[in-house]
Amino acid sequence: MSSPNGDAASIIAVMPCGPAAIKTITASCGKGGGSDPDSYVSIYPNPVNDILYIEIDAAAAESMLPVKVSGLVFDVHLYDGQGVLIRNAKTRGGTVEFNISNLPDGFYYVHVYDGVSSTPVMQQVIVEH
Repeated sequence: MSSPNGDAASIIAVMPCGPAAIKTITASCGKGGGSDPDSYVSIYPNPVNDILYIEIDAAAAESMLPVKVSGLVFDVHLYDGQGVLIRNAKTRGGTVEFNISNLPDGFYYVHVYDGVSSTPVMQQVIVEH
């Protein structure tokens, strides 16, 4: 499924344990907007072969929280397909760069924690050399 400007896709995965385990993943290019929690995080390029960029819009993240918070510190984690932490960084916003040139091809997962919510923003990344 694409957005009106053609920059998003949705994937629906049905797990073998039945329809109650349906998960929809939406990936987009560029920054989002609105009240979607993923809209304050942009990850590119995807697929990636050398440097992965994770942009965090701190002001947008703060505006989405149910309580007024300023000066968030974000924890950015990159996990491999087995859930092993591969890279991590802390930031107050802006762009985090992970050099992934030495990682094997495969699926990886970026988790961005805002320090307030117990649920991170999660996005899948494909490493392809």
